[in-house]
Amino acid sequence: MNAMYVVLTFIGMFALVASLQPTYDICNRDKHLGWRVLFFLIVLFILGYGGFAYFQLTNSIVEIIDVTMSFILFGGGAFVLIVSLLSQRSIQELEQSVIDERYNALHDSLTGLANRKNLIEFMDSSVSKSSPFSLLSIDLNNFKQVNDALGHYYGDQLLVAVSERFNEVLPSDVFVSRMGGDEFALVMNTVDGADVIALVGLLHESFKVPFHITGYDVSVFLSLGVSSFPHHSSNTDVLLKQADIAMYESKNNHKNYVFYTDELDKGGSEKLILSSRIKKALDNEEFRLFYQPIVNGDGSIYGAEALIRWPQEDGSYISPEKFIGIAEQSVLIGKLSHWVINKAFSDLQIMKKKGFTGCLHVNLSAQDLQTNALYELASELIERDPLCIHQMIFEITENAMLKDLYAGKKMMLRLNEIGFKFSIDDFGTGFSSLSLLRDLPITQIKIDRSFVMNMTVSSVNHAIVKSTLFLAKNLHCSVVAEGVEDHQTGQELKNLECNHLQGYHFSRAVPLSSFVGSFVESTLLDTGVVSSAP
Repeated sequence: MNAMYVVLTFIGMFALVASLQPTYDICNRDKHLGWRVLFFLIVLFILGYGGFAYFQLTNSIVEIIDVTMSFILFGGGAFVLIVSLLSQRSIQELEQSVIDERYNALHDSLTGLANRKNLIEFMDSSVSKSSPFSLLSIDLNNFKQVNDALGHYYGDQLLVAVSERFNEVLPSDVFVSRMGGDEFALVMNTVDGADVIALVGLLHESFKVPFHITGYDVSVFLSLGVSSFPHHSSNTDVLLKQADIAMYESKNNHKNYVFYTDELDKGGSEKLILSSRIKKALDNEEFRLFYQPIVNGDGSIYGAEALIRWPQEDGSYISPEKFIGIAEQSVLIGKLSHWVINKAFSDLQIMKKKGFTGCLHVNLSAQDLQTNALYELASELIERDPLCIHQMIFEITENAMLKDLYAGKKMMLRLNEIGFKFSIDDFGTGFSSLSLLRDLPITQIKIDRSFVMNMTVSSVNHAIVKSTLFLAKNLHCSVVAEGVEDHQTGQELKNLECNHLQGYHFSRAVPLSSFVGSFVESTLLDTGVVSSAP
């Protein structure tokens, strides 16, 4: 009988011995003093258990207290073992959770590649160690088309496949990261141009093999830009910007790769980046058309001018004066104008269903008049709605016409032959206003706001506006006065028998829904300002 209680004591002692390992492990993981005290106490308890077991073995008389002690020591040892094991497991799970959280914070959830934060930390570390490296910014040129044609699921699968291709063909010492969307970045631990070109060639060669995505063979092409530390900068943000500038240069000029140079950044970096953003905005349909009402002298609605807006995620807008100028310096203006004309036409159909019978003004650029694409699009619109020629009016500025007067005149005459009318915008600010009126099929003049806004306080501006109205009347052209911002100016223009008025006094440019609700579905204009985007 005594032997059974001795066994219980020994089991309790062995449980304490077993608890030493997890407790020691916890001491190594958690430097809190309490765990070390616990470890020391367990050692003392083991010695105490051993002494009591020896007492039991040498004492033939079993007292009730001995039985009680055996059960207590057995339970105590088991309890310490269970608590130590559970504590070890909790701490391990907590550590793993921290590791997972750290991993997720530094890696892309879709591809498993390092993310932007990880890349920056890696470059910062290399800079602190003065270890030279080259940074390659990579963009997938036709990813947007693939994503739109096949869907986002296939687009995600393509990004995963591209990531796997990078890992397969690149050396193990090349740091690979996904920056977001279809943009990736690589870091090579060399600044040797020949080595970089060799790796770029390896990438382009490997991407000649199409990707097999769930039954589809998809080809992807790369644009690459390269910057390096310490040659270009020791600031990682600057290096990223420089690599992006070089990449956009590669993309916009259809080159396999471009090394960053200071010349690229002299007044051109913002243009390159914005140009690329415009292209992506067109692909992603980020642009919006707003409509600024144009009223008759009696306050009734004459029509509206379609004005492009580019909303940002933070609720702000990029000024049209900023991005249209960039678009006009590249082929993007053609695509932008094509979108504007198509969208204005579609919105016009919506307006007409709500009872709109007025005119819709759409702005053109000089480049639009120099290619046959505008004529083809205009002819297509007539096929879709033959009556659109009575409502859509194309606006063109004097300065835009002067860029290529011969080509512009030829296109305007062709469009006029199929029924479209033209309004000359910003009249009076160019150098050939009168000759344009003589030589071009102009049916309307828009007096520039710089003359209208101050006409009530400037006798010169008043005389210019009055003379323009007289000239237009004799040329059988209607007139729109832009920049009417107060009641006094509006009233004076009415007194001068100006046909149409436009400006903030009546309304800012508003979204389609607001224009239809406030101006199309009502017969007279409430001259209160309508809140809108700038």
